[in-house]
Amino acid sequence: RRSNGDVMTFDELSGNQATGIRRWGVLRMDADNLGKIFREGLGNASLSRVASLSSGLRMFFEGWLSQLVSADNKTKLYIQYSGGDDVFVVGAWDVLPEFAVQVRNAFELYTCKNPAFGLSAGIAIVESKFPLYQAARLAGSAEDKAKEFVDPATAKAKDAITFLDETQSWRAFRETMQQTAELRGWIQARQVSKSLLQVMLSLRAQIVMAQGQARQSGKDKPQFGRWTWMAAYQFTRILRKDMEPQLRDSILEIQKSFLARGDAGAQWGMAARWAQYLTREG
Repeated sequence: RRSNGDVMTFDELSGNQATGIRRWGVLRMDADNLGKIFREGLGNASLSRVASLSSGLRMFFEGWLSQLVSADNKTKLYIQYSGGDDVFVVGAWDVLPEFAVQVRNAFELYTCKNPAFGLSAGIAIVESKFPLYQAARLAGSAEDKAKEFVDPATAKAKDAITFLDETQSWRAFRETMQQTAELRGWIQARQVSKSLLQVMLSLRAQIVMAQGQARQSGKDKPQFGRWTWMAAYQFTRILRKDMEPQLRDSILEIQKSFLARGDAGAQWGMAARWAQYLTREG
């Protein structure tokens, strides 16, 4: 809210409250498998045990969650609804992913890191004039994608987040957030130009296109393609003789992810898009 208590408009949220690209967004989150937990997880539970679990969850979503909004973000985030087992938040686009991770971390601690409990989330980012009900629908569709996700590393279903049309486990999403911060830092410090992001986005787009074509023809995902030799060439052009050794090694690691078999560069591709949005003016 403004200092006088008035609610920010979407123009303000996507303008002077947002970093980088001028957008606002909607975050929707929902606890996973609660029906199954109540039905099977408690066994032959008494009414008091069911009521206790229900009350505990309600205390988190209706009470504690609002306390997670930091003082810096009070003008950027508006919790429209938080109760039962789900959350609906409107805010400047760039603070929504960070808040989602805060909620997931707090929920993990609140449930004593019990693997039976998870949260799935979806974020939609839109332009200032976009209708709220449509943005809510987009965020709901993103949340549904997260609910359908199966982590290839652990085979765990759900407990994921969809952002920028990419769905990841919370573990992978935290890593992508760190990679995004790294890329953004290099650009802001003028250690590399924004062309690095464009190279990564171009390579990622080629991989996604090749995967889509393989799906349509019933083939397995391609392991190598045109992007392989382009990654070998374009990253080499980015490297400079006067580049700091640590930065040079980091860029070579990114190059390796695009040279590797399969889709190892997916996280860096998402991080590049995220960093591009954060460093874009207007």
